[in-house]
Amino acid sequence: MRCKDFVFLQSSGQINEMGQVKKTMALSHVWMCGACRTFRHNDELLSRYLMQFKANLLEDQGNQ
Repeated sequence: MRCKDFVFLQSSGQINEMGQVKKTMALSHVWMCGACRTFRHNDELLSRYLMQFKANLLEDQGNQ
């Protein structure tokens, strides 16, 4: 798997929907590629921050 393919699958959320074989291929690439490992970490961190931000916005709207 190429880095370009992994970045597309990770950023679009398709890795979670992939079959076991393709998912294993993607994760194997991450184990070997430091750049994709960093990208995955940052992408997951950004997703968590956005979910927290959304929850805070909804909470603030509920209090008004």
